Amino acid sequence: MQSDPAEQWRLLSEELGRVLELTEADRAAWLAQLNASAPEMAAKLERLLANCREKGFSQFLEGSVFSVPESMEQATLVGRTVGAYTIAEEIGRGGMGSVWRAKRVDGRFQSEVAIKFVHAAWLGGSGEQRFRVEGNLLGQLNHPNIARLLDAGVMDGSQPYLVLEYVKGEPIDTYCRRHELNVEVRVRLFLDVLAAVAHAHSHLIVHRDIKPTNVFVTEDGTVKLLDFGIAKLLDEPGSGGLTKSAVALTPQYAAPEQLTGQKITTATDVYSLGLVLYQLLTGKSPHAGYDASSAGLIQAVLTEDPPRPSVAATESPIRPRSLQGDLDNIILKALKKTPAERYPSAEAFAADLRGYLNHEPISARRDSFIYVIGKMIRKRRLQVSAALAILLALVAGVTGTALQAREARLQKTEALTERDKARAQLERHDAIFDFVQMMLTDSVPPDEVPAVQSMLDRSLQFIDIASAGKANRQAEILSTLASYYVALDNPQRANELLGRASKLAESSGDLSLQARLACDYGASLNMLGRSDEAVKIFEQWGGNPSVDGDTAGYCLQSRAVVAQNQGNAGDALTYTDFALQRVAQSDAPSARFLAELAGDRGFALHMAGRNAEADHYFESALQQFKRLGVENSRPSQVTMANWALVDYGCGDYKRGFDIYAQLLQFAEQRAGAAPVSPGLLGNYAHGLEAMGRYPEALKAYQRTFESAEKTGFIGAQAYALIGQASIHALSGELTQAQSDLDRAAAIMHGKIGDSSAVQQRRLHTQAQIDVALDRRESALFNLNKIIQVSTANNALGSSSSVNAYRLRADIQLREGKIDEAEADARKAVLIAEHLQGANRFSGDTGLAYLTLAGVLTRKPDRTRAQEALRAAIDHLTNALGEEHPDTLQSKRLLSRL
Repeated sequence: MQSDPAEQWRLLSEELGRVLELTEADRAAWLAQLNASAPEMAAKLERLLANCREKGFSQFLEGSVFSVPESMEQATLVGRTVGAYTIAEEIGRGGMGSVWRAKRVDGRFQSEVAIKFVHAAWLGGSGEQRFRVEGNLLGQLNHPNIARLLDAGVMDGSQPYLVLEYVKGEPIDTYCRRHELNVEVRVRLFLDVLAAVAHAHSHLIVHRDIKPTNVFVTEDGTVKLLDFGIAKLLDEPGSGGLTKSAVALTPQYAAPEQLTGQKITTATDVYSLGLVLYQLLTGKSPHAGYDASSAGLIQAVLTEDPPRPSVAATESPIRPRSLQGDLDNIILKALKKTPAERYPSAEAFAADLRGYLNHEPISARRDSFIYVIGKMIRKRRLQVSAALAILLALVAGVTGTALQAREARLQKTEALTERDKARAQLERHDAIFDFVQMMLTDSVPPDEVPAVQSMLDRSLQFIDIASAGKANRQAEILSTLASYYVALDNPQRANELLGRASKLAESSGDLSLQARLACDYGASLNMLGRSDEAVKIFEQWGGNPSVDGDTAGYCLQSRAVVAQNQGNAGDALTYTDFALQRVAQSDAPSARFLAELAGDRGFALHMAGRNAEADHYFESALQQFKRLGVENSRPSQVTMANWALVDYGCGDYKRGFDIYAQLLQFAEQRAGAAPVSPGLLGNYAHGLEAMGRYPEALKAYQRTFESAEKTGFIGAQAYALIGQASIHALSGELTQAQSDLDRAAAIMHGKIGDSSAVQQRRLHTQAQIDVALDRRESALFNLNKIIQVSTANNALGSSSSVNAYRLRADIQLREGKIDEAEADARKAVLIAEHLQGANRFSGDTGLAYLTLAGVLTRKPDRTRAQEALRAAIDHLTNALGEEHPDTLQSKRLLSRL
């Protein structure tokens, strides 16, 4: 008489467990021996093993190759009692076993559970006792987002089972896709998953098999993590074989260390969590090009870096661009190949995601105490008569503490006292450096600035004495003096000193010193228009893991500045985020530097069209500067100037101009007879031009060029000439306009990239001149180029593309292409309104509506033309003023309709 199917499967499982533990050679001999005594059993085992070989190793690990023999699929446990539960129906079956819904029947209370019967072969040699002990441990997990493991045991002395909380829902990826959830909602849902994992990790329990099908979402939106700790239950202690420890491993969601048999830690779960979030936000696996059963998948997990989520995303309704920046970096950090490079815990992972949602920096920050220095320096003014002696003493102090701090970095051990000593050295260095810089720049009376510059020049002859002939010390002094020249807007002089300093440091074994001096030199190269050389330096040292976090952060910040100047929003945001991450890894991150980076991040967000988020970062940065007592410092002024530039980008020219006027007044008081920053002057001039104050703007541009020529600032020289050309073109002085534009092109040639904002403005001004001379084809060529570059840097476009679409609409209108002109005008309105952000009014939006109204009057469409003109007047009046030429033109056009 044949035994029932369940009994057949129990016996087959036991034999399968034995054969899997054998080598290939021993396995063949064992099967031959079994075939002599039990041919039917041997044939079934041979089929299962052949299935494993045919399907491939990865599916073998996942367990999906173990198909249950047809005769045994009919086995049913319905009606069987397991403890206090009676089995009601089968709800799932797979390679590890089968899952059944059961009801409690002991009368104490009513509930439903899921009972998972695990194939006996997976239990291993430690048997029932270990299974029960581990089950009790896992049963202690009590979290609202974890489907609880209620019990674990062995039925009939041979069949292991698990009693779990019954969850009615669907996998998290299916739930998100069905409800078409946006990025923010998906991230918030995923935070519940992280909370569940963090709870388990706090009990020293690792999941080991996190994947979308193990994360359910119920009908009311509650996340439930399934199968927690089952891999641990089924992993025989001390087993070195893959057949035991890999039972619950799914290759598509496995960490590299799981595939190579290395130690499993909480970082293993972090990796799998990163994969799940990647799939939730992109709609695909980072290794989507590989079949789940291929050896190529294993190789990819071990060796290939996944594409950035913002590049891979295809999930509706998520836009790839919405993943750029924080989310790209957060997910890729979780997916690092080496466990030590990932988030150390699920909670750390969650902290960065909360930072993303709250528009906050994604690393913890701590304050500095240098505001005390700021208060002290404001009580006393610089006395130039004694300045040379003070300068030499303090520069020597800066140099000495810098070298001591680096020695502390190199020599410190893991002991707490050594770490604190290193931090004290760094804080001392920062305090002295900031003190000297404020004394020589921020606190200098206007009439004493030339004397300070003369003092700096004379101090160079004492460098050999102060450095005692030591190359490192000499390089530090040169770098310190160069920083003061930069603060006094003399990049040419700074470049000479930094070139010397960088060469001196090359023989040093201190990589951080070499990196800082090299990146200082790179920054001066960038100011002089040699950005390609600068980029190589920044990327070389910013990406060096042996360089300390603050220095690497500075190099990466400098790389982000190049991206800003080139109009590359993606790189600007990426490198700023990299800088923040590296600074967070330093022993004593500078609060002032972190404030600078927050301002940089705000500007990068503005470039990406995320102006509401940008405002948050600028405000946060300026508040931090104020808390530190350095609100009038150069970094604070730069941050404020960038915020004003964002106002320009939003079309709020009035507010931006007011900030620049305030900054210029402060800079003029400080500079005295010395040149004022050409960057500041140029943006002030642009505000005057935007508000229609053309004679004043022309003078300001001329002053910008003079200042930029004295300091060697190539970009500002070109910007000033282009601004002059724009005003001459508006005034009909086309010969002079073309002359200025040609000079700007010659200055920028080979030094400033085609995608930079300055080059885009040159192309637009050239198009204006061409339109005035009826060279329409040439104008269209340049306008199309602007649109192409602008949308490449920012998919939604920029203020450059708004102006390009407007002028292209005017050309098409002249050619009688009214439908095409209307399409371009509406595109200009769409982009301008997007860039406007939370502002009520925008000059760019007003100008775009004015262009649209001009098109609609030609259709003719009187009603919609009137609506467009009213919108134009509303925006232009509030953003540019009642007397602006375009405001007056809009009113005249409306009166005629």
